[in-house]
Amino acid sequence: MHDTRLTRRSFLRLGAGMAATAAVAACAPAGQADGDMPSDMGPVVEIGTIEVPDNVFDLSNAATGIPYVQKDSINHGEPITLEYWEWALDRYEYELGWAEEYMKLYPNVTINVSNQSWGEYWTKLTVNVPAGQGPALWHMHTSQLTEFCDGGLMDPMPEHVANRKFLDDNWVAFSEGAMDCPTGTPGSRHFLPMGTMMPVMYINTRLWEEEGFSVDEPPKSWSDLRTVAKALTRYDSQDRIVRAGFQADWPTFHKNGCYQQGRYLFTQDGKRTQINNQESRNALQFIKDLHEVDRVVDPEMPSRLDSFTSETAAIIADFSWVTSVLRRNNPDLEWFAAPIPTFDGTFQPAYGNIRFAVEAVVNPFAPEAEKAVAWDFWHFLYSSDHRVAHTVALRNGFIPPYNKLIDLPEVQEDQVANVISGAVEWGIVNDTPAVYNVGINDALIGPILVGGTEIDDAMAQAEQFIDAELAQREDWNIIERNYKHANLMIPDQP
Repeated sequence: MHDTRLTRRSFLRLGAGMAATAAVAACAPAGQADGDMPSDMGPVVEIGTIEVPDNVFDLSNAATGIPYVQKDSINHGEPITLEYWEWALDRYEYELGWAEEYMKLYPNVTINVSNQSWGEYWTKLTVNVPAGQGPALWHMHTSQLTEFCDGGLMDPMPEHVANRKFLDDNWVAFSEGAMDCPTGTPGSRHFLPMGTMMPVMYINTRLWEEEGFSVDEPPKSWSDLRTVAKALTRYDSQDRIVRAGFQADWPTFHKNGCYQQGRYLFTQDGKRTQINNQESRNALQFIKDLHEVDRVVDPEMPSRLDSFTSETAAIIADFSWVTSVLRRNNPDLEWFAAPIPTFDGTFQPAYGNIRFAVEAVVNPFAPEAEKAVAWDFWHFLYSSDHRVAHTVALRNGFIPPYNKLIDLPEVQEDQVANVISGAVEWGIVNDTPAVYNVGINDALIGPILVGGTEIDDAMAQAEQFIDAELAQREDWNIIERNYKHANLMIPDQP
C-alpha cells in the first residue's frame, strides 16, 4: 500500500509541480500602473492592500488572510434580501444553515437559498444575470469558467475579503493560476476552491469481505479490476445481472484511462481533442469488455450511486465528490475508499485528473447594496477555518484547500483525503469544458454501450463533434499540458 499520510511537506510539493500543472493565461504583474495596461484588457485587477495580521495562523476567522469581524450593522440596518442558488442538495442543506447563522447576526438581512435543477442551472444564469434578474450569489463550477469569464458574469473578489498574496502563499491552486480567469479580464479572481478532488474507488466492505478479499488489497490494475469485478457480480435465474461487480462514471473512467497511458485529451493548442488514438481505444475497449465480455455491469442498470447505495453494485469509481452523497444519504452503509485501478497498476505516467471544485460567486450586475452584503456574507463563510475544513472540504470528499488545515487530526484520519494524498503527485490538473464532457458521453460512450456503434467509428464521430464545438471559441481553460511529470507522457503529441 502507498504511504498516504498527509503532511504539509508532501502535500505542498504539489505546489512546485502545479506551477507547471495549472498555469493559465498571464495576468498583469502585481503593482503595474493603470497606464501600463493594454487598453483592450479591461479593468485592472486590484491587488489586496489590507495587511494580513501577524498572528493570522492563530486566528480561526482569517482563512482568507483577512479576519472576519462582525459589524454593528450592515446595509445601514435597512432590510435587504439576497437570492442564493445551488444545484447540489447536500450543499443546499448546509448552506441553509449558513444563511440562518448570518441572518441571526444581521436580522435586517434575508437570504433565500434556492435549490435549482442542474439541467437548467447554467442556462438560467447566463440569461438572467446580464439582465439584472439573477441571484446575488450562486455556486460556481469550473467547467463553465471560460464562458463566465468571457461574459463578465462574476464579480471580482474585492481586496477587503481576501488577501491575494495570502491566497497565493497558503491555498492550493492560486499561485499556479488555476483560480484565475484565463479570458475576459485575465488574472481576475472570483471564487475560492473547495479543495482538491480526484477520482476514487468506493468498495462495499461487507460484499468485499464476504468474497474473501482483504480491505488492504484493493485491485491496482485494470486486469486486477476485471478479476474482482467478475467475482463480485451476481446473476438471477435468467442470467440477468442483479449485482454489478463494478460501475463507474464511464466518461471519467475513459479520461483517466487516457492519462494513465500517457495520452493527453487535447492538442497542445487546446483547440482540438485527442480521441481517435490507440490509448483512447484501449480505454473504450476495456469499458466495452466489462459490459459485453465479462458482463459485470449492464448499461440499463440504475445509476452507479443508486446501485452502490442499494448494494446492487459492489464497487464504483468516480470523483471524490461522491463522498458527500454517500455520507449524507447512507450513513450506515459500510464502505472503504481506494485508489482507482490504473492501466498497469502503477501511478506512472499519471494517475488521473485533479479538479478543484469551487465555491460561491457574486453577481456583478446586482445592485451595489446587494453586492456589498453578498461579499460580506461570502467573507463570513470562507474566513472560518471550521467551515473550510469540515463543511466545505472533508464533508464533500476533498483535501482542505487552506494549507494550515492539512495537519488537523480529522484530516489525517479521513480515508478519502488519504487516498487523494497518495495520488496527488501524479494528478493532472484540468477541468474539461462542458462541451467536451457532453460530447464524450453523448457521442462516444453512449453510442458504443447502448447504440452498438463500433469503437473506431465512435471515436472518429466524437472527435469531429467535439472539435466543432471547441471551434466556437477562441480560447478554453485547458491546462493539462503543464503536468508536473510531462516528461513521462507520450512524446511529440500534437
